[in-house]
Amino acid sequence: MHLNSKKIISCFIVLFICPLFVSASEIDKNYVNYYGIEMTNEEYATLVNLGFNENEIYHMDLETFNANKDLDATLLAREDRYYKTVIPAYGNSYDVEVTKEEYDNNKILSRDVQNTPYKHIVSTISANGNKYRYKTSIDWTQIPSVKKYDIIGIGFMDDVHVYNSIVYFAYYYTKNNTDYTSSQYYDEKVTPFGASKVYKIPDNIVGLSAQIYFDVVKDTGAGTITSLSMCGDYAHATSNSVTSTLAAHHSIGYGGIGLFSDNITLYDAIPCTYGHANGINW
Repeated sequence: MHLNSKKIISCFIVLFICPLFVSASEIDKNYVNYYGIEMTNEEYATLVNLGFNENEIYHMDLETFNANKDLDATLLAREDRYYKTVIPAYGNSYDVEVTKEEYDNNKILSRDVQNTPYKHIVSTISANGNKYRYKTSIDWTQIPSVKKYDIIGIGFMDDVHVYNSIVYFAYYYTKNNTDYTSSQYYDEKVTPFGASKVYKIPDNIVGLSAQIYFDVVKDTGAGTITSLSMCGDYAHATSNSVTSTLAAHHSIGYGGIGLFSDNITLYDAIPCTYGHANGINW
């Protein structure tokens, strides 16, 4: 089990086939996040172009900031999906996709409610020098009543592999009026077709979000790649009987998280959030 926790304050709409540039002039100068890290306009724009959202940048530690602030980054694709969890009187809960408008109208509800009516998942593809970055984030409007071992992952099918088998992961939450970020996980998979992490949702929390990302490089002997596709996926445990061992019984690939027969009925799984970037010459 990997441990690396730090105290912190937390808190398909469009596919882009052309590069997206975030203007540094749109960011206030001398932005300072919770850790007191001062960021220039250019550094902040670089983080956005790598797929980091406002919440993740505000909670970014110095190690992560230094590892990303000077990269040659261009945001190539972004896909946002919004879901409402339906909780029937009988049977398992399930998700239905909703509009951004419905999500925005409901996310102002109290986060201190033991329910999961709405969540937002984002997948991005960025150019990162001579590599490409795949990233997925999820944000909950309210806290799940079952807090066991959830799974977040990214799958792909192109002639690429995870660079140096390094997968970055963090989740954010608030507990007892104190906010934290953690990278603690209970299972990690890095396969030729993607990567995933299993993590435990803490008890008695308000506010919850998570992110996973990694860089990819071309397979040896691969030809010219003209497009990239990835699938960001998430599976939430809906039964208190889910253990870390059960949660590890899954696969990860372009179809997303594949649950096994012994746990498939114990999870609320949403569809893949696909990202596609065309016009690549790699």
